[in-house]
Amino acid sequence: MLRPLTVLLAVLLAAGSAFAADPVESDYYHIQPIPNPDKFVLEVGALEYAPDDVIYAATRRGEVYRLTGACGPDLSATKISLFAQGMHETLGAAWRDGSLYVQQRPEITRLKDEDGDGCADVFETVSDQWALTGDYHEYAFSSRPDKNGDIWSVLCLTGSGTSYALWRGWAVKTSPDGKTIPVCSGVRSPGGIGFNADGDVFYTDNQGPWNASSSLKWLRPGGFMGHGDTLKWHAYAPDMLKPEAPKENSRSASERERNPLYIPPAIMLPHGRIGASPTAIICDTTGGKFGPFKNQLFIGEQCYSNIARVSLEKVDGLYQGVVFPFVKGFASGPIGMVLTPEGQMFVGGSDRGWGPAAVSLSIWTASSGPVKSLSRYST
Repeated sequence: MLRPLTVLLAVLLAAGSAFAADPVESDYYHIQPIPNPDKFVLEVGALEYAPDDVIYAATRRGEVYRLTGACGPDLSATKISLFAQGMHETLGAAWRDGSLYVQQRPEITRLKDEDGDGCADVFETVSDQWALTGDYHEYAFSSRPDKNGDIWSVLCLTGSGTSYALWRGWAVKTSPDGKTIPVCSGVRSPGGIGFNADGDVFYTDNQGPWNASSSLKWLRPGGFMGHGDTLKWHAYAPDMLKPEAPKENSRSASERERNPLYIPPAIMLPHGRIGASPTAIICDTTGGKFGPFKNQLFIGEQCYSNIARVSLEKVDGLYQGVVFPFVKGFASGPIGMVLTPEGQMFVGGSDRGWGPAAVSLSIWTASSGPVKSLSRYST
């Protein structure tokens, strides 16, 4: 039986606190429930913040819910209402110019409430320029708009190991006028996509063929992420250079030397310890309202129901970095995440048959937490 979804909210409180010896970061982010009295089965696939302090929760079931009052001081004032329904597996949400853009499996759709009744009455296809076979694994995740207003999408392979349909295993971007542009090949099984503070785009890829462990990868335009079965679609991207096919039993460093279009992972997530199914990516651009992690990334993890923290640096034109455990103990595995300008982190998940779900809140209870290492850099 499916249970209520989990949403996590982290709010910065400037208050001192004392803990026992050797505290960890998660001691300073306490998980509390967000009310869901109507027992909506949210199964969140994406979360977005709108400027009127409304949180939109897009779900795997093709519904979108509005959360009002959740950004205020009293969680009991939170109201959840249905905003839109009847879509196909919404795993991306982006607010732009008064509309909510959601990623369905077959398209990006613009939703708008024209009459102000709290429900969408405009459903407009923005882009549907990728193909489907009907395979269960053909997920599609999308970003918020980049600095040019483009929304980036990462498209799962067919059956997790092969690409049987156009642009499966690719990253594409959709411009505000609906033009879809292929950007990167070699994607395997993405779980989320987002930006760093400089506006570069990253996605999380799951372990499997050509991925020794789950990882965080930089979607450098024109880059190859490593999965060779996607190279067939370069025939439809004449403006992009086609990379060399990867060699079996090779290594990332040697593949990079052999194939300069190959972009090695910025972060490898130790399997069984940090990540087995990484998801959403958000960047702390709150200027200290969320804690001492300026410009660092936070990555959701569905299998282990936790969040990891990532610090990156750029060396010789490529990203590398380090990952730290951050917050654990969610009742469901995070898939959608959003960090508001005031430092409130909402996190939502779905069981999808892999575990329970709930609604939670996490609050930072100190102005400076027990951070043993903010970041590490090579010399």
